[in-house]
Amino acid sequence: MVCQAHISAILRETWEALPARFPGLGLDEFVIMPDHVHFIVRLEDNMQKPTTLGRIIGAYKSITTVKWLEHIKETGMECPGIIWQRGYYDHAIRDIRELEETRQYIHDNPIKLQQGQPLNDTV
Repeated sequence: MVCQAHISAILRETWEALPARFPGLGLDEFVIMPDHVHFIVRLEDNMQKPTTLGRIIGAYKSITTVKWLEHIKETGMECPGIIWQRGYYDHAIRDIRELEETRQYIHDNPIKLQQGQPLNDTV
């Protein structure tokens, strides 16, 4: 459980720090699941330093991986395996109704998991 708490802290802290790295990035919903994360971001106009979703996801994965590997090294843990899958699933939210549905899905996902309900991870 200590291990899980530490990786959760890394994931959350890195999430919260993303707007400092990417001006114009708006954070919305975020939830950590046992083997993945769900979140909503807004890419707002930023003509001076435009970015892409791919750069944001790449930075998030890279920063969290480096921090996790540093933790493993500092504590002497043995944690073989892949930290992140190769790609990511994205979906453009087109209107307020879809935004609210997606927020609700992200909010309900951990509850469904605790209740043993099947998860449909393609919102």
